[in-house]
Amino acid sequence: MNTATRETIQRHGYSRVLVELDQDGTITEAQSLELSGLFKEPNFQNEKVELGHEGTLSVAIGASQKRLTTDQPNPEGSPNFEPRLRLYPNLGLALGIVDEAGLEALEKSRVTVRIFEINPTSLVEPFDQLPGRRTTMLSPALHQLKIPTLWDLGLTGLGVLVGHMDSGIDATHPSLVGAVKSFVAYDLNGDLIASGEPYESDSTVSHGTHTAGIIVGRESELGNFGVAPGATLASAMVISGGDVVARMLAGFEWITTTNAKIVNGSIGLAGVNQSFEVIVKALRKRDILPIFAIGNEGAGISRYPGNYQGVLSVGACDANGRVAPLSGSQVFQGTENRIVPSIIAPGIKILSSSQGGKLKKLSGTSQAAPHVTGLCALLKEAMPTASANDLESAIKLSCSLNPAESIYRGNRGVPDALKAHSILTAGYMS
Repeated sequence: MNTATRETIQRHGYSRVLVELDQDGTITEAQSLELSGLFKEPNFQNEKVELGHEGTLSVAIGASQKRLTTDQPNPEGSPNFEPRLRLYPNLGLALGIVDEAGLEALEKSRVTVRIFEINPTSLVEPFDQLPGRRTTMLSPALHQLKIPTLWDLGLTGLGVLVGHMDSGIDATHPSLVGAVKSFVAYDLNGDLIASGEPYESDSTVSHGTHTAGIIVGRESELGNFGVAPGATLASAMVISGGDVVARMLAGFEWITTTNAKIVNGSIGLAGVNQSFEVIVKALRKRDILPIFAIGNEGAGISRYPGNYQGVLSVGACDANGRVAPLSGSQVFQGTENRIVPSIIAPGIKILSSSQGGKLKKLSGTSQAAPHVTGLCALLKEAMPTASANDLESAIKLSCSLNPAESIYRGNRGVPDALKAHSILTAGYMS
């Protein structure tokens, strides 16, 4: 049991682990106290602990805590020390560093269900960064999905709150004014540093601002590219760089405290790893539909949590419904016998908002997923009582695949907004 974790401890004297907790509801005070006693301080000095895809964090051990130093100073108000244990009560998870004794204690604890070793990760990177120009033409991607047919029914996503896990958002952009209902930001260590005025942390790509524009962009003098311009966002800034795992966990924990019933994650961690499955379970338990990009490494490769069961995973296609070469896909055989992504959506040279009131065209599954998220928001407005399962089923059943495309790349194919609406409102689900 936990062989890989033990091998890491033998090499380095410690291992960073994510622990799924045995809980019914939120973590109790007694469970918290027990866990605090299990995460012992590891016996090492001045090591390099790989925590994120942008390098390592230097660690020096104090009496009961470790201090993290990075190339960037901690933002004002951010804690100087990393606690040996991080708890995410609504997700049912604990994150920390253990030595051999700590691992053995965790394995024997009545609180513990599963233990996962946390490895260095990388994130989904976009392709084709091109400047965008203002236009009076509707985004071709919206026509491809038949989004205007739902607008003609009076649907804009009004009253629907959408979770947005990304690099933040420039809420002053003309296409995003009034689009952000709530915002939180987490520093490189995963500590809360801001709750209030939104901002974009990715000055190079404007990744979060771009995905936000696809989901809820309002029509402005710059163009019309938002799928659900009447919806609003609960946006968590959790990337890029630093302790990606802690930042993402904190963001998901916060999303569960909002009223969002749909969450877009144009984010993904490399490979196949079960450690975030409990997050998906926690979201589905709260009737929140997780929609994730499958990744940009091409055929035979996918990213988690986009490759999990319980996730509506999205690959990228062109204007003809052909799967983009960059779009990830994978076949899971054995007891699962399933294909990812679940569906595909427009993701090539997509025009959307960029930091500083600009426009940009980006390509990737990060652009495909928010198109589906926006469609979910329109459907949720049409039927507010629809469950996450209802929304997911309606979208899947509406899809069609280009006959020239392989099911192993495109799976169910591209959604049809009007058909999905008809399926949902007719009450036919399977």
